Amino acid sequence: MDNEIEKDKFKSTVNDLENNYDDHLNEMLPKLHRGDIASSNRTLGLIDSVMATSATFLIIPIRNLKKLKDGEDLSDFFFENRLEFVMFFLGFAVVLTIWENINIRAMVIKRVDDLFLFFICLEMLATTVLPFSIALQGHYPSEVSSILLTCFIIGFMNVNDIILSIYAMKTPRVLHVMMQKWTKPHLNRFQNCFIVKPVISLMLVSLSASFCVLNYAVSWFILSLLIMMPVINKCYYFIRRRIMKPTDLECCRFYYCFTKGNISKERIETMSDAAVAIIACILILDITVEDFPFKEKVYQFGLNYELNKMHLCVLGTLGSPNIALYSMYACYIGSVVTTFSSKLLFMNNFGKKSYAHELQNLDTGCTEPTKIDQRD
Repeated sequence: MDNEIEKDKFKSTVNDLENNYDDHLNEMLPKLHRGDIASSNRTLGLIDSVMATSATFLIIPIRNLKKLKDGEDLSDFFFENRLEFVMFFLGFAVVLTIWENINIRAMVIKRVDDLFLFFICLEMLATTVLPFSIALQGHYPSEVSSILLTCFIIGFMNVNDIILSIYAMKTPRVLHVMMQKWTKPHLNRFQNCFIVKPVISLMLVSLSASFCVLNYAVSWFILSLLIMMPVINKCYYFIRRRIMKPTDLECCRFYYCFTKGNISKERIETMSDAAVAIIACILILDITVEDFPFKEKVYQFGLNYELNKMHLCVLGTLGSPNIALYSMYACYIGSVVTTFSSKLLFMNNFGKKSYAHELQNLDTGCTEPTKIDQRD
């Protein structure tokens, strides 16, 4: 009974420290010179925005149906472009898995220095290239170079994750304040558990790259196993928590709470808000870029005629307020749920992308009606 009370008290302390980390740090270490290190909150905000942009931009290659040929059935169109749709969902899940891993890493690494920021910038650079490589895989699945490029990017990010984890364990000042008093054996043991996931992911990526010469479907299947890594990781930690009961050692109790692996709702809200804002802005591309009236057509047929052809595109763009309503609903869910598990995370973000794709399909009717209006 006393152990249960002590465990609940420790969990409450950890949650309070997590929510007000900077205030606690300034109170506990008022004289510590932290000129070369800073809080990771702004860095996490940048990561959330970059990840949301990369995941959302995956919809651009398949965001409308203007490639639908005359007389072609919609089901035939989806079947013909099935690989692109598969790569969209696979790529989105991979980006989301990378984002989740970064946020779990941020539960341990609470401060960043110059070297840490350098590696994070490299990680973000690789993330921005990921939509391009995944789109190449969807368009040219049998090309070895497209699969190798994706595997190289994901493998580079896993190597970067391993380097960051090892560097953080060797630099206690960037770790959680509760870990800064740990002994080296405890830090080394935690480091070994911490890098197991990126090492296994790196092995899967290498295996996927080696099978791309044999069959791209096998390579895709192995690559899709990365999506299951958060679930496998949580199952592994669940078994360890049942075997290893919390003891009086503070490091063991912190490890016991850390292995829950749930992400705070603040990070989910930031990621979701960024994704919703980007999705709403993507809808405007149809009438500002792709279907914007050309000068030659305006001089030949008049501006009113060209604008009249765009009425379906405008109606599709007006669907962006509905995305804002969905964001309000997500805020209501966030007011009830305090932490998100892996399953809730995938359900929350997949819903946004699916709804955005439906709104993009409203622009299907905005095609060129006559042969004289066809563009090169």
